[in-house]
Amino acid sequence: MTDSEKLQLLIDRAHIGELIHRYPVSIDARDWKLFRSIFTDEIQVYLGPPIDQPKLRTVSADKFTEQVAHASAVSTLHSTSSLTITSR
Repeated sequence: MTDSEKLQLLIDRAHIGELIHRYPVSIDARDWKLFRSIFTDEIQVYLGPPIDQPKLRTVSADKFTEQVAHASAVSTLHSTSSLTITSR
């Protein structure tokens, strides 16, 4: 791996970490513009109990953000820790 590739890997890892941390911050602050900025225009989601092989569905990130905003009437406190970011 070249120095340039190593640097890009570090930059990419930092960006991924920032995106992961935006999730709890945006939900708890009810900052739906920030929440929407986490996602690409189309996303795959599974919203159900933990199972081995969830069936993902593709949805519009705008629609998903709208649904989360309407469902988030209760006060929340999210957190993240112990990030593991791997590359292939």
